[in-house]
This record gives sequence, structure tokens and C-alpha cells, in this order.
Amino acid sequence: MALAFTIESSTLPSRYIHAAAAAPDAHYLLGSASGAPFTIISRSHDARYRDLETGHTHTGTAAAIAIHEGRPQLAWCSTADEVSWTADGTSGRAERVVDGLSGPSQRHLALALDPDGTPVLLIGTGKSILLARRTGGSWSVEQIATGCVMSAALAVDASGNAHVAWFDMNDRRTHLATRGAQVIVVDADHAGRWSVHLAIDADGIPHLAFVDSSKKTKKHVVHGVWRDGRFESSRAIENVPIPIDIGFALDAQQRPLVMAHGTKAQGLVLARREGKTWERVQVLPGLHGMPHLIAGAAIVGTFASYDEPEQYQRFVVVT
Repeated sequence: MALAFTIESSTLPSRYIHAAAAAPDAHYLLGSASGAPFTIISRSHDARYRDLETGHTHTGTAAAIAIHEGRPQLAWCSTADEVSWTADGTSGRAERVVDGLSGPSQRHLALALDPDGTPVLLIGTGKSILLARRTGGSWSVEQIATGCVMSAALAVDASGNAHVAWFDMNDRRTHLATRGAQVIVVDADHAGRWSVHLAIDADGIPHLAFVDSSKKTKKHVVHGVWRDGRFESSRAIENVPIPIDIGFALDAQQRPLVMAHGTKAQGLVLARREGKTWERVQVLPGLHGMPHLIAGAAIVGTFASYDEPEQYQRFVVVT
């Protein structure tokens, strides 16, 4: 079946989207306007939209969201050296995960839930990768690796094992770490500096997507799987600008989907892999924005245009 989509425009104003998550009945976006507390945009599967106020303020752009039993869990940098978490993003109650963080002010956060609903939090400090897990009402924090972290991603498999991927500016390589395994340099030929994404398929195989910035001229969105001790990769979208944000997800048939803004002529591009072949469609020409892809009962992408900051939040629904 050919890759197809529809575009929805909500009545909610476009804003900076920090992270996205899915629940059985809805998709959730964690967003904010300049100087304002977080707002959660909820899109139900019958295309109804709601704004949920959180009352939580933040420092920088690092924030994450996950959904447990219909409640949005949030993690964010409450100060430059402190990370906070709440089990209900609309309640106003929060607890400290870690403080005293040192290094550059650039942080990276990702939040996932294990099969029991236990939150697992990745914290990229700019100098190291930390993994935090909440058990028994308290947080345990361990260091996964050191390095100059530019982008990081987290996924938890069906057994509760955490998988972490990141780009290290020191060696200019993308790395993958899994529970019980050593840190792996994914591929010496790829430098995924921008927008590293990670997902685990039904067979427990890690899928990565990132922008290959190893060449000085042309940049490409790369997708690959780590299987049998090696990284099998292909180009999902070619000739994209730097810096760039991308969206990545696996659909119900475990097919990888990537959404990215390419050149000005390409605009917003959606790509899906079927077997060894990538199918690509142009969603909106001339658009530069912040794409996200959200898995769940349906694959939904969202974007906010850099060129049209006052427009409504729009959604791409893969059909």
C-alpha cells in the first residue's frame, strides 16, 4: 500500500514542541511559548484537541513526556543544574531527580516507562550520559558513559531493559548502549550529530535514525538496525540542511518512518521503509519546522513552522 497521509489543523496556536508521546486513546505534545510554563496539547483519535496547563516552568529546551494510565508524566530542567519529574503533569506536584549537574548548560532528556509503568529517565549533561530509574519512591542514578553529548535518545524494551543512543562530539560518532552490553560505536562511517532517535521493535532489535553529518557537503537522514553485531543502514531522506530536527517511529507493522524538513524546495518530507526500499512523499513544500513522529494506535506527525510562527499547530496523520 502506498504511503499516504492527511493534514489536520487544530485551533491551538503553534508553539515550540519539546517532546511527544502516545497513549491508547490520544497523542500528547509537550510544548511552550517563550517565557511561559509548559502546555500539553492532547489530540484524541477522533481529532479533538485540548490544551492542558501544567504550571511548571523550565530552563532551556530539555524536557520529556510519557503517558501512564492516561496521565502525562513530565521531566524537565527546572534549573540549569537540576532535573525534576512529576507523575501527573497537570497536578503541579513535582520531585527532584538529580541536582548539582556540572558541565555545559546544554541538556538532553528522554523519558520512557518499563512494562510495569516505572519511569526511566535519560539525562545528557553535556559531559556524560546518566540513566535514572524510580523505584520504591526514590531515584537511583548511574553513569552510562562520558563524553561531549550533543544528542541522545532512550527506549525501553518489553523486558524493561533500557537502550540508549547518543552522539559524542569528542569522537564524532553515534553510540549505542544496552543493558548488560558494552557501549558500541554504531558505525565509523556515520556521524549522527543531529537529532538521534531510537526505537525497539517487537523482536527487541534497536532501530536508530539520525542525520549523517560526516560529509562536509551533502547531509542525509540515516536509518539503521543493530543486528548480529553490526549496523545495517540505509539513507531514508537525502540532501537535508544542517542543523535539522527529524521525527522517527515504527508503525504497527514495524516499518520505520522518518519525517524531516529538507531543502527549501523539498519542504517537509515523509519516508517509510518497505523491505529494502524507501518510499518518500512531500508533505508540504517550502516548509522549515520542527517535525515529530508519534507511534501508538496510529502514526501521527506534528510540526510547527519556523517561517509561520503564528500559525495553528498542524498534524500529519499517516493513513
